[in-house]
Amino acid sequence: MNTLVPLLTTALMALAPPTSPTSPSSPTSPSSSSSSSRSATSPKSAPGAASPATPSSASSSYPGASLYRIEGRFEEGTGTVSGLDVAHGGPALIAMFYATCPMACPMLISDIKRVLAGLGPETRAKVRVVLVSLQPAIDTPAVLQKVQAERGLEGPRWTLMRGDAVTTRTVAAALGVRWRENGDGSIDHSSKILLVDDKGVPLATRDAIGSSVVEFAAAIESAVQNTLKNSNSWAPAKRPNSAQQPPSPKDP
Repeated sequence: MNTLVPLLTTALMALAPPTSPTSPSSPTSPSSSSSSSRSATSPKSAPGAASPATPSSASSSYPGASLYRIEGRFEEGTGTVSGLDVAHGGPALIAMFYATCPMACPMLISDIKRVLAGLGPETRAKVRVVLVSLQPAIDTPAVLQKVQAERGLEGPRWTLMRGDAVTTRTVAAALGVRWRENGDGSIDHSSKILLVDDKGVPLATRDAIGSSVVEFAAAIESAVQNTLKNSNSWAPAKRPNSAQQPPSPKDP
């Protein structure tokens, strides 16, 4: 399970923006795909999609290997716009999906629920889940809210969000998600769940969806205990200060 973490850390170091706030991060090319899911949808532009501009000013304060150093704005189902660090302050599970995915994404979400069910109640209460859309032009806030309602993902633990084309490719590369858009609007993609600590640093990955959750659950338990040990008081997953109102459809 943990063999890919050093590779992910190296990739994140390469993706991390320079410490100078005036230096933009470079977009990453999408990885080639593996086949996992299909659905028929027609891609269209999303006028209100989150813009890649105005990243969190706090991104450079995270460790070099942190996923939270990825700059960009992400729009949630509520319409709130924040950084990828929406779950900072406690351990989080981060994965990618798209709303009309017929098989792989429902299986991924079910697997995350199974992982959470394998945790003790106190640990489970301290873990956040962040799902980033692979299809931001179609997965509008209204669509994300519908997925949350239909899949039972409502409540403070779950955050479903979309970025833009650049941030989507960057997050996919950092997570090691291989994906490809098909001509009919569906997406072939791999499924991975990444466990990060309170600062967004990768701790473990899970890509054997449906396999035993014991080892991955143990890694989550350890992450929660380390967070508790290293902080004077528990500050579970508050909204980052960089949260903004949704961008106007006229925003660049």
